[in-house]
Formats: sequence, C-alpha cells, structure tokens
Amino acid sequence: MSDTLILPALGQDIQLGMLYDARTARLHAGFSLWDNAVVNKEQDIDDSKIQDAAFSYSYSLQEARSKAGLDIEGSLNLDFGLVKATGSARYLNDQRSAAFEARMDVSCTIVRRTRRIPQELLATDALQHTGHLNNPRFTHFVAEVTEGGAATLSFVQSCDSSEHVKTVLGNLKGELAKLPVGGSTKAENSEQSSALSSRLNITYNGAIAESVTSIDDARRIAHEMPIHLRKQFNALSYTLYPLEDLDNTASRAIRKLDDNLVQKTVAGLNAGEEVGLQMKDLLKEDVFRKFFPKIKRQIENVLDVFSAAKLEFEKTVRIILPQLRDGTSTVKQETLEAAIALFQQRTRFAKQFHQLKIEEAGILQNTIVDELLGTYGFKNCFSERHIGSLLGEETPHLLLSLGGKDTINRTRHPLGDKIKSAEVITYDSDSTDEGDDPGPEEWFNNWEQKSRLRTSCSYLKDLKAQQLVREVVCGVASIDSAYLPGAKKRRKTALGDILLYSKGEMHIVTNALPGAPDAPILTARDQGFGVAWAYQRPEAEEALIPATGITVKYRPLSGSWRHYETIGGSQGEALEENEMWRGFESQDMHLGLVIGEGADARLFGDCEYEVSFRIKTMVGYSPWSPSAVIRTIHVNPTPDDMQEDPVVPGPKLPPVATRINSFYFENRADLFLEARQRPWEMHKSETGHQLHLGLKTLEERIGARACFMDNVAVRVLDVAAGFEPECHAASIQDFEKTVVVVFAGPSGHGKYSQINEFVGHLLEVDLQKAAHLIVVGGHETVQGQDSEMQPITCYRVRPHSSRLNGKTVLVADIPSFGDSIGLRQRLFRIHAVYMFFQTVTHVNAIILTCRATATTDLSLSHTTTFMLSILAKSLHKCLRTIYTFSDGGIPDAQKALQDLRWPVANGEVALSNVVSKPGGKADGQACDKGGKRQHYSVQSQEAVLSMVMGMAAASISHSIDLLKTLGLLECQRDCTEGRVASTPINVQSVMADIKKVAVAGGRQRELLHSQEKKLLNKLVEFESLRKICGDIERMVDLTTLLRDSAIQYDLFALDRYLDWQVIQDNQDTSPAEQLSQLSKKRKVRVMLNGLMQDHAKTLQCCQALLTISSILSTELKKAGQFPTDSLEEDERRVEICTLFDNIWDHLPAEVQLRTPVKPSEVDTSMLFWWRTSYKESLEAIVRLIEFLVVDGGLFE
Repeated sequence: MSDTLILPALGQDIQLGMLYDARTARLHAGFSLWDNAVVNKEQDIDDSKIQDAAFSYSYSLQEARSKAGLDIEGSLNLDFGLVKATGSARYLNDQRSAAFEARMDVSCTIVRRTRRIPQELLATDALQHTGHLNNPRFTHFVAEVTEGGAATLSFVQSCDSSEHVKTVLGNLKGELAKLPVGGSTKAENSEQSSALSSRLNITYNGAIAESVTSIDDARRIAHEMPIHLRKQFNALSYTLYPLEDLDNTASRAIRKLDDNLVQKTVAGLNAGEEVGLQMKDLLKEDVFRKFFPKIKRQIENVLDVFSAAKLEFEKTVRIILPQLRDGTSTVKQETLEAAIALFQQRTRFAKQFHQLKIEEAGILQNTIVDELLGTYGFKNCFSERHIGSLLGEETPHLLLSLGGKDTINRTRHPLGDKIKSAEVITYDSDSTDEGDDPGPEEWFNNWEQKSRLRTSCSYLKDLKAQQLVREVVCGVASIDSAYLPGAKKRRKTALGDILLYSKGEMHIVTNALPGAPDAPILTARDQGFGVAWAYQRPEAEEALIPATGITVKYRPLSGSWRHYETIGGSQGEALEENEMWRGFESQDMHLGLVIGEGADARLFGDCEYEVSFRIKTMVGYSPWSPSAVIRTIHVNPTPDDMQEDPVVPGPKLPPVATRINSFYFENRADLFLEARQRPWEMHKSETGHQLHLGLKTLEERIGARACFMDNVAVRVLDVAAGFEPECHAASIQDFEKTVVVVFAGPSGHGKYSQINEFVGHLLEVDLQKAAHLIVVGGHETVQGQDSEMQPITCYRVRPHSSRLNGKTVLVADIPSFGDSIGLRQRLFRIHAVYMFFQTVTHVNAIILTCRATATTDLSLSHTTTFMLSILAKSLHKCLRTIYTFSDGGIPDAQKALQDLRWPVANGEVALSNVVSKPGGKADGQACDKGGKRQHYSVQSQEAVLSMVMGMAAASISHSIDLLKTLGLLECQRDCTEGRVASTPINVQSVMADIKKVAVAGGRQRELLHSQEKKLLNKLVEFESLRKICGDIERMVDLTTLLRDSAIQYDLFALDRYLDWQVIQDNQDTSPAEQLSQLSKKRKVRVMLNGLMQDHAKTLQCCQALLTISSILSTELKKAGQFPTDSLEEDERRVEICTLFDNIWDHLPAEVQLRTPVKPSEVDTSMLFWWRTSYKESLEAIVRLIEFLVVDGGLFE
C-alpha cells in the first residue's frame, strides 16, 4: 500500500494530527498526536485568491464517486459500510431504488485553504502524545487538510426501461447543462420544467439546509450556491502520512488488496443489487398483484431469501477486508474468493428466477388477463371473495382452473432453496457456460401442462362464442381441489382443469365434457338419406352434464351453395358458421333423422353429401363429429308414380363444366383484371367454343445447378383459379389424397390434346352442352411455345367432381421429345425431372402418349429410351400407354413399343382425339359419326380415369438417386469428351516431333539438342491420358450403377439421336457450321462410348503410352546436362539406341503380344552404328505409339 494517502473528507470534521487505521478505513477523532492549539493555529485568509465557481456533472453514482476522489477501493468501503459519507457528501451513500434509474448529480466545490503540520513539529521530541505511536490500531496520521465549501444537487427518477433512462437524461441535460452562476434564474420553458419536476426526486446536500421541490428551486439554489460556499471552511480532503515517519518503531505491515479481487467483489455486489431491484419491480406487476397473489407471495419469499444472502455477503466482506489488509493476519485471499463465488451463484439463481417470472408474467398477461378476461369477457374468480360470491348462484359456471399447489400456486420456489444453500456447485470442465443448469421445470415449459391449458382455453373460448339460450358463465379461478363426477372425496386439481360449479358443488369435468362423437351412420333413401348415431357416456358424467339434443349439418360436396338454393325449398336452416351447410336440431337423443323426404325436402340426385353432427349439453355443444359421405340416388319417376305422388324429385347437380361456364360468364370482367399465369378466355375454333381456364402459379422451382439457375425447371399451376374457392386441394405431397399423373410423349403424338381431354373429363365436360375446356396450349398453337428450355408444367385439379372421390389430381407434362434440341437442353430435361421429383413425393401413373399408327422412328425411340433411363425399377409398375388418333382395333404402335421394350402389358388405352362440334347439326350421317366419336372419346377417358384412380402411389426416392447419378455421368461425359477430342491431335504432334528428333540424330548435335527440347515439352501433353483413365473408370462405375437402378439404360441412345439430328438438319438445310459441329460431336461420342465399352483395353493402352512418355522424358532431360562435344553426350546417345528395348521391357505382356512392333538386333560392329540405331529406335517408338492409340480406341 502507498505510504502517503490522499482521501476525500466525505463530510467528516478532519483535524490535523488525527489518527487513522488504513485496514478499517476509519478515522479516530478522539486521538491526536499534538495539542489542538499547536497544530490548529488561526490562519489569515486572502479572499482575493478565491477560485472561480464551476459546476461538474455526473450521470451515475460511480461517476459521482470517482469525481469526488474515491477510487474503486474507497467506493468498496462505502458500499460495505466501512465508512459513511455525511454532510455535503451524503449523496454518495445513495443506492438505486429501481432497476432502471436516471441520475444526474450537479456539484460545485470551492477550495479556500490547505492547512499542514509544520515540518518542525514532525520531530519526535515535539510530540506530546507519544504513547499513541505504539497503539497497533493506528497506521497513519493526518498531516494536511484542504478546506472550503462543497454542495451537490441530485436529480433522480425511476424509469421503465433503458430507453426511458436515455430520454430522461436527455431532458435533464437540456434543463441543467447551463445552470446560472451569478446570472438570471428565470427558466426559458417553465411548462417543460414543471412537467419534468413532477416526476423527479431532487435533493440538495450542502452546509446550508435547503428545500428543493422543482427545477426552478434548483436554479435558485445554483445561483446562490457559490456565494455561500465562499464563506465555508469545511474539510474537503486530507493527506495521511504513515506513523513510521515519526518513529521507525511504529511501522505497520499493510497489504494492498489485489485489484482483480476488488473488481470481483464490486461486480458481485452490483449484480446482486441489480437482481434485487428487478425482483422488487416484479412485485409491482399488475398480473401478480391483482390476479395471482400466490405468485406474488412466491416472489416475496425468494426476495427475502436473497436479501438475507446479500446481507450475509456484506457482513462477510466487512469482516474479511480489514483482515486482508493487515499484513500480520493469517486470513487468506481464498476466503473472500469463496464468499464471492457463493454470492455469485446465489445471484445467478436469483436472476434465473427473475427471468422465469418475467416469462410467466407475459404468458399469464396475454393468455389469461388480456385474452380470456379481456377479449372474451370471462369472469374473474381468482380471489376468495369472488369464489364466495358463487354460493347461491343458479347459473352453471365453467371455470378454467389455474390451481395446483405444486405448479402455479406454490408459495415456495425450488430456486429459493438453492439460493439459501451454502454449497457452491462446481461445473464440469467441459461446460463452457455456468448457465447450462436448466433449473427447475416451470409449468409453462412442461409440454403436458402447457398442452392441457391450451386445450382447455380453446374449448372454453368455443363454448363462450356459442351464445347458448341458457346462459353459462365462463370464468377463471385458482382452485386447488374439487370433486370428480360421482366421487365423494375431493382430489387435487391440475393446471388447466375445467371445473363446473353447479348446485353448490365444484366438480372437475375436464374429461367429462362431451368430445367429438363418432361419424354418423348414413343410409341412402331414394333421393335422400337417413342419419343415425351412436351416443353413450358414463352415467355419472351424464348426470352431471346431461345431453339435451343433437344438431346435424350437411352440404353437397360437388357444388356451391348458389346452386343448392336454385332448387328451392331446401330442408333445414342455414348455419351461421358457414352458409354452405344446412342443419337440423333434434331433442331426441336416440332416434335418427331422415333428410330429403317430403314436399319441401328436395336434394340433388346423384350427388355426394357430407354429413356431420354434434351433441348439445347443458354447458354447450361438443365439437363436430368426423364427416361421413353418401351419394344420393337420382330418381326418374314414371307417369304412374307421378299420378300417385305429384311431387317432382330434385334435379341432378349441374356438372362441374356447366358450373365453370356459368362462373366465367358471371365473373369475366373481374377475372380479366386478376393477375394470373394465364387469364380466363373464351375462343371459337373449328370444333366449337373453347374456354381457356384461368391458371394461377402456385409454385416455381428454379434450377438447382449453377448452369440452370436462370431457368424455371418446374411450374405448378392451379386449374380454374378462383372457381369454387371453398373446394380445397390436398397437398401435392399427400400420398392418400393426391393422385400424380405424368404425361410424356414425342411431338405430334397428341399429348397436349390428351391432357386437355383428360382434365376436361375430370371436370365433367359434356361437349354437347358446354364449351371445350383448355388447360394447355391456349388458343395459340403448341409449336409457338418455347421448346428450348421448357419446364415441366404441373396442372393441379381440385376435387370439384365426385369422379375424383375427394382426391386432388396433379397432371404433370414432361416436354415433348423429337424437336432438334441440343445436348444442353437434354441435360436441362433431366434436371427438370429431378426438380419435379423434389417437388412431389410419389407418382401414381406415368403415361406415354403415342400415335396409334406410329412406327419405330428415332423420335419415339428417343422418348421411350429417355423415360426408361430416368426412372428407377420401382416405378416400372406405374408405366402405362395411351394410343392417340385410334380408329379401333389393335394399334400398329403396340408392336413398335414392344420392340422398344416399353411395357405395354402394364396397361393401355386407345382413344380418339377427334371430337364433334358442340350441338353440331350437319347432315345426319356426319352427326351420327360425330356422336359415335364423342361417345367413344368419353368411354376412353373414363377408362383412363379408372386406370389412374385404381393405381397405388409409388415413392420416387430411388428415381431421385438415379437422376443424381445420371446428372453426374452427363457432366463427367462432357468434361471427358473435350479431352478425348484433343488426344489425337496431341498424339500426332508428339509422333511428328519424335520423327524430327530421329532425323536430326545424324546431323549436327546443336540441331539435335533443339529438337529434343521441343519433344520434351510436347510429352507433357501425354498427362491428359492419365485424366482420361480416371474419367473412364468413373463413367464405367456410374454406368454400371445406372444399369442396375434404371428400368432400362441404353448407352448408345444418344448416338442414334445425334444421327437423327444430323439427318433432320440436312433436310432442313441447316448452316454448314451447325452440321459440322454435330458431326464432330457424334464422332467424339462414338469414340468415348467405344472406350467405355472396352475400357479394360483402353486403360491398358493409356498406361502403356504413359510409360513411353515417362521413359522418353527421362532420357531427354539429360540432353541439357552435358556439353554437345563431351564423352558423356556420346554415352547418352548410345543409351537412346537401346531406348525401345527398355520401353518394350516395361510393356504389359498382353500389349507385347498384340503389337506388331518388335525389338530388333543391333550390329555394333558397323562404323557409326549408333547413328542408324538411334534413328531406328525412335522410329520404332513412333510405330508403337501409333499402334497403341488405335488399339486403345483413341484414334478412329
């Protein structure tokens, strides 16, 4: 610790010679080393040297203490009560009264003089009370005192949030930043000052007593403050010298506290103060004070426990701090650290408790107070007074119970016990956050309790909304016990229980309230139906909550209420909840009902009706039962029947197509203005009127691969958008409720016509009465569409028609093949199918549309090959065939498809795409022919529908994996084709350079060296063969995987397609450049397929070529190592003469047997033999390379 200390006086009366203990930070006023008359002589004051008055501003208590001269250890002494501030410094003792507090301290200090003990009196012989030097309680004495006047104005206001604090401080700064010093005290904005003063707590700390109630008072005091302070001589600060300066034997061992330890102590105390204030604020919450007093008591109990823990911590610190400062004490720093750790743990638990209560308050406020008590008007029965008021009530009360002593109403919380515990919890070393301790589970974090409360709230809100004839009061209460139905003893209630107060008793009826009954039992009765139900409850529950009636509701599934009303006199009353429904009420619980009988009971014939019912009790209705569906019978009465009963049965429900036409004509002005993928339009064609149904985009999926991210791969459209919006579609990924039908086929084979006819049949089109419905193609020709990067279009048909049995049909159109699409477009088609399979989860049918007269042309071949290649074997059972433009008999296309291995045996339908004109009346023969075609077309589409609806859904997960593999193979093939195309050119260049080296061998050595260097650089290009080997191995593996997974994978299908494209382009007189590119592409494709087909030989030859390149490169690298006329150069030339033999020895045995190039004997007796052998060796290497590239398939 520093020998000399300078400390603020903190309002104390300080005299020279007073004694001080640095360990306890305490001044001893009753002891002095000198007589007062000696050291406190009168001193002349020069008033002309008074300093000018100035105000200092601080915006927090810590900042105020720092400006008053207190360091962090001095502030710690003040916090723990080791010292007290008095007089003008009394404001430094303040503690916050709220978690959020705006504070501003305005201080003014004027120094008048500094008194010191004269140097001559510091000698030991001048001391008059030497006995105090040996007193161990003292460590320092006061040697200097600075005197003057000081005063502070404090402005404090409690706030709601940190943002509120900033606002208040901003207003205070604006009002007080320029307090007058001897100037005018008049406020510039008295109204604003008055409003600010009304919420402020203003205090004045100074030598003169002042009453401050407003900003104006503060201005007045600030104006007068310097005048009064100039006349004061109070102690402002003092300087302490150690006693050993007077006597060496009076030395004291004082330890300086560790800075980190002081920081931890202050932080722990501040955190505890913060949490304590936050819990006090919790007690002010209305939701706890007014509605949940037991939770308020719980908070009070935890706050009491934490406050006791805080007092214990402060007491411990007050004891330990002086001992730690005493150098002779045996108390160690670990003692204080243990106390800090325990208090930090208790603070953490208290903070966790506060956060839980904040969350609980929000949930209770929103769900109970605001929603149930506020919005729905539930009765407040929380207090005992409210519960007592129920006595004598005759009206039944249904109460949501928030009771349960172990949940929401517990007065003691488990975290309170943790705070009280003196055991410090140690966490595992792997844990990085001490807050990982989840703590006790609250009711709002318990899934079971929260679900029960949510269910009960929903049930009671529904009952409240029913507005029963006999009023039932719904309320909220906190009740801990009640009777079960039929029980004689009370039992504990659970959170979220529903209680019934009736006839003076409280019963738990959570499980006794009527739930949704089973679906009704329906029986067809001519053009109506009978409704029966099964209803049975336990006797005790029925006695407590008796059933008083049944409500039945019904509606037609295939039409809107508008058509229902047109038949007149419909039986039953319209239900308010949905005008589509009609309903009956019956007081008899056991007899059934008959709907559709009587003169006024006219139902649609041949129409599906949805029927449901619910039970009425003394407390309200039960939920509706699951629906049952029944189809009425359309009765055509005979004349005899009409004579006996003149009542005409109800008509059949208009077909969907008729209703669509009516919808269009009634709403076409509005439909034209709506933004859709394609608007509703009516056009006239050769076959009659065509209504182009409005299509609305439901979903668009962009290509997932980088090269296709600018293209839409899949588009899902809603058919007849806006028509009968009450008819909802199932999710397209629903296995049970959605039928996915995929259409594919070559161009010109009637696929688009078939899609239109199929969708029209789903919508009950009758071409003799309604316009032809168009969903694909529009009034423009199909060829006008973009066939380059065409997406897969899905048409979603909602279950408007009874033909669909309530199912949604998704018709997917895979773009036609046969056009001159490029290879990039083919890759996009594969990727589009992959994205389509990512959109749906299943497929019911995959239908190939083919002309009945088709032969095995390349267009049809490529289509079937593509479909069989992209579909996994698990989808083989989904393949079906439709023959278009058929006139009966066995279609010629059946034999063609069998040759292409398309599974026609799975199921096939022949149909005609030629339809008669609606209402056409040409000559009798033409009319009859058109009628026959119309009848044949309807029968065919019915066969298609029966075939599709009878097929089970099949998962497409295996096909997704297959398409991933196919995409990888196509990408790998594109990369490899470029390398294979450049290989012949590279090999020919290398062979030409080897020949040049061979010719140069008999000439000047400088020319030979130059040619050898060029050859060495060219041999680097042989490294592409290594990549080709790896590419071929990968493609062979992918091809094997495709052959095992796909229905049928044809490696050479694209070769045939390229041949067909060349023929087509020649016929179309395409540009020569385009024809040349296609021809080159085909040659490379054929070469690559050959390499893959005989990949073992290809890999062998490529490895042999790489061996030649390696050995030849090794020898050529020596060319630049020796001078051209050196002996070593001659030796190197002799080695090249035997280079072919060296290469031959490294060739595989199979290659040695196949190659016609063999090693030959060298006659070394001839003069300059090496020149001839040098050339022959290199020429043999050239012939060997030529053989290998041809044998390996790298040359044609």
